[in-house]
Amino acid sequence: GGQEYHMAANHGFARDSEFTYAGSTKNSVSFLLKDNDVTLAQYPYHFELEVTYSIKGSKVTVTNTVKNTDEKAMYFYLGGHPAFICDIQGGKCTVEYEKNEHIVQPIPNGERTILDGEKTITLTRELFGYDVIMKDHPASKAVTLKKSDGGFVKLSFPHSDCIAVWTSTGNPDAQFICLEPWTSVPVYEDDAFEDIENKPHAIKLAPEAVYTYSYTVEVG
Repeated sequence: GGQEYHMAANHGFARDSEFTYAGSTKNSVSFLLKDNDVTLAQYPYHFELEVTYSIKGSKVTVTNTVKNTDEKAMYFYLGGHPAFICDIQGGKCTVEYEKNEHIVQPIPNGERTILDGEKTITLTRELFGYDVIMKDHPASKAVTLKKSDGGFVKLSFPHSDCIAVWTSTGNPDAQFICLEPWTSVPVYEDDAFEDIENKPHAIKLAPEAVYTYSYTVEVG
């Protein structure tokens, strides 16, 4: 609407917000975030965001339901940031995409190819020296973190248009890998378009409309 709003942290505000308990079943639990004075100062829309965790066997499904409770259309980006314990030194872990992918990572003064029609990345901390490994519009709808001892974590993201792999490079004790399903590329990829109404990857939701986004984690 032509007015600037400043978020307190990266990846938006929901990650730092306190959700309220919204109900449970034998195998699920739900939490709810509604707009409030803190969110409205950063994000000028009235909304409800319900997150449900459902367990079935060795799988956990995370379902995000966004409802626009405003009188005008709202625009947003949505994604997950799940992290999994993994010793990434010495080639002990790999990430395997469901299908062959071509992934290029921007670096100073150019770019480097991470995958070129292949499926598997052998993980090292140095690989993330230039931040996240991101794939826009992947052919895959799942990625699997595999450990040398045979254990695995499979992340399925049927509704995502972007998948990212990331870990911290600043702390050698950070032995984890994040497999991040996003509805689309992150907002900074759209920085050429200042107004959120014009950002090509922002989701537009009409008043009273509902948007559902989910992903599943399988452990083996």
